[in-house]
Amino acid sequence: MSEPQSPGPGTSGGPGTSGAPRTSGTPGTSGGPGTSGTPGTSGGPGPGRGARERVLSRVRAAIGDDVADRQRRVDAEYAALPREYLVAHHEPAAHDIVALFAERAADYRAVVERVPASALPDAIARVLAGRAATFEPAAAPEPEPPPAPPGGDSMITEDPRHIEPQILRDHGNDGTSATRDGAVGASGAAVVAGTGDGVAGTGEGGAGLQFIVPEGLPAEWLGRCAEDCARAALITDDPPLDTALLDAAAGVVTGCAVAVAETGTILLDHGPGQGRRAVTLVPDFHLVVVRHDQVAADLPGAFARLDPARPHTLISGPSATSDIELVRVEGVHGPRTLHVLIADPG
Repeated sequence: MSEPQSPGPGTSGGPGTSGAPRTSGTPGTSGGPGTSGTPGTSGGPGPGRGARERVLSRVRAAIGDDVADRQRRVDAEYAALPREYLVAHHEPAAHDIVALFAERAADYRAVVERVPASALPDAIARVLAGRAATFEPAAAPEPEPPPAPPGGDSMITEDPRHIEPQILRDHGNDGTSATRDGAVGASGAAVVAGTGDGVAGTGEGGAGLQFIVPEGLPAEWLGRCAEDCARAALITDDPPLDTALLDAAAGVVTGCAVAVAETGTILLDHGPGQGRRAVTLVPDFHLVVVRHDQVAADLPGAFARLDPARPHTLISGPSATSDIELVRVEGVHGPRTLHVLIADPG
């Protein structure tokens, strides 16, 4: 009777047989590396087949690739939305929005006047004359100590680049004015350059009575200043005045870009006749002219008239704050006095 033979090489249970190494579960076979469920085979996230890519491919298939056509469809759907709600509280056809603007601006403690456009030069001269009569120039600053001798520890030095403003032509009786390039025009008001090598304030009012006039302000608006407001000098901001001169000025005269009736707000886009932002924020007095056709009913209507690429400043009354103990303080962040002239037709 033959004896049972023990498993040998190549037999069941031995090397190379079932259950031995190099059988199922080994590299290259099912269940091991390189089989189903492993990288590179079906069922695994192969290149470009991640969850994000699959979702995006489905989205692209759903919406299509024609972006322009899709935008047209979106615009059409948006235009078709029912709009039975109230679009504006004060439609210009049903409300006097200019009167509303005057009322709301006055609520902010601004001084508001409505004048015919033909009387605007007289009104500007009158307002500036009244401001000149009550304006008290700031006290001269204390002189700076002399620079320390060489070798000292002090770092205080004089600025050799500081330039005082220059008056090209003061008020006179010849009805002439100096323009930006130094030419003389017949605007009836003396407009002077902002900086130069001379000394400011050669007129009767002295150096403190200077009103800043931005470039581009209509010359006819200042036509009565030479006669009715002879104590004040009109200076330009070109080249730009430094902060000390802006602060020492008696005020600034500007136009505006648009005004909002519902909120009593004046918007500047700092275009012609409006000046840069510092010109309307640093002086303590701001006279702004608003034409009747510049008044919009509300903020959406106002912003629709503006160029979004330009800087915008919104002015709602004179500067005021109650941050500290609810005590109202005026003139901290801008002009203490805002005077608005609304130019009506006529």
